[in-house]
Amino acid sequence: MLFHAPIGVYDFEKRDGNDISVDVRLTIAEQTTYDDDITATLNYADVYELVKGEVCKPANLLETVANRIRQELTSRYPQVSHYQIRVSKLNPPVGGHVGDATIELKD
Repeated sequence: MLFHAPIGVYDFEKRDGNDISVDVRLTIAEQTTYDDDITATLNYADVYELVKGEVCKPANLLETVANRIRQELTSRYPQVSHYQIRVSKLNPPVGGHVGDATIELKD
């Protein structure tokens, strides 16, 4: 998922924003994966909207954003048994050419 969001410690990052990439991998309880019923599992459009809502809130740190996503996902979807959340700032302003800075949370 790609977003443009006010994440960073510098004033210009808060004002102008940064390009942010988010990758979410979720494991759900086995019994919910065989029904072929969307109400029995996760709707990835809903997951996208949840992630978008958390990424677009201002934050200083990628860690803060990843933790907010984790908290919302695990509280809203109790069927999630494991998660892996990667939040990356693309081309971070570090004074040199860097592709991304990434934080990952997983259980």
